[in-house]
Amino acid sequence: MRLGTGTRQKVLWTAILIALGIASPVTAQSSFVADMLRAITAHIEIENSATGQSALCHGFVDTVRYNVAYLVTAKHCVEDLNSTKLSPTTVDPSLTVSVTYSNGTAGTLRRLFWNTGLDALVVAAAFLSPPLSFAGECPGCRAHTVFAGQRTPVLSVLSAGGGPPVVSSGFLFSDQFGRYFVALPSSAGTSGSAVLDLQGNLVGIVVAGLVNRSAEAGWITDIVPGGVIFNLVGYAVKQMEESSPPGSFSPPSPPGPRPALASGLGGTWVGTWRSSRMNGGSGQFSAEITQDGLQVHGTVTFGGMGCFDSLQVSGSTSGDNQYTLVAKSDDGISRMQIIVSVSYGTLSGDYNALLSGSACDVEWGRLDATYH
Repeated sequence: MRLGTGTRQKVLWTAILIALGIASPVTAQSSFVADMLRAITAHIEIENSATGQSALCHGFVDTVRYNVAYLVTAKHCVEDLNSTKLSPTTVDPSLTVSVTYSNGTAGTLRRLFWNTGLDALVVAAAFLSPPLSFAGECPGCRAHTVFAGQRTPVLSVLSAGGGPPVVSSGFLFSDQFGRYFVALPSSAGTSGSAVLDLQGNLVGIVVAGLVNRSAEAGWITDIVPGGVIFNLVGYAVKQMEESSPPGSFSPPSPPGPRPALASGLGGTWVGTWRSSRMNGGSGQFSAEITQDGLQVHGTVTFGGMGCFDSLQVSGSTSGDNQYTLVAKSDDGISRMQIIVSVSYGTLSGDYNALLSGSACDVEWGRLDATYH
């Protein structure tokens, strides 16, 4: 785990922790989720023989497809030992990545895949015997959705000196605007650890943290969200299976259901809306969108907004993953303009009420969602 180098709202979150009066981490843990964390956690060792540097990070096996295991870890675990930022042509030939699964067997690197903007990386690795995976242990689990005003118990793992993973408990906090952070016990070297809620859904992976002495949990942790992780794994699986020569894989076993790779706005989105008016409210929304080329249409449903409930939306994109939509009520009147951007399974943007004689004509605010 990296220590945070900037303030990045440290004072704000410390004040929140003090105000909430956190005295102890979660005690009522889910034994199923704890056992699953131990089973899917792997040690990932990175070495650069040219510089003599080495590092050890956590990772977890997200899925096993044919004869390849797809492990997720923090990108900086590998990039910090590379001579430059990772790109398809700049991975040092002296860099090696090796895996030790929870069953004690070793895995060798096949390929690396990473998110260019966030601290997440997928290691596609071979194995001697199939390791347990997140998809295999909990096929119904998905990405945890963060809503405004949450205080959600979470579980993760830590290990001192590369020892066996020890389950630790903490909380995910979000304020009225949907901004969030995770407070849990951790230690340097546990970057890449999975963070799960008590139902087994993936909150994200640990990528950085800062010591917070006002909270017994000890660390305020940055994470890469679960929706981003699932989409990166989906991309890695697709690239491996499309680029490998015929016959290189063993006969497949039926995969568990997983969120598909979001290639655009099409699909199901679940998230929060936040009003920008003074003393404005917030709530949840969901959207079912169909995309046909550059055109999109579907339905968006707002919870708790009053005069904007279920609206029909249509619009288009210029091809840069930014979409401009108009939402109409059942009477065909245009009620709202929505402008959002989509990136790696996350959606964010703004909505503005249109002048249509509605009581909500002065409403505007923010939208954030994840792909489901």
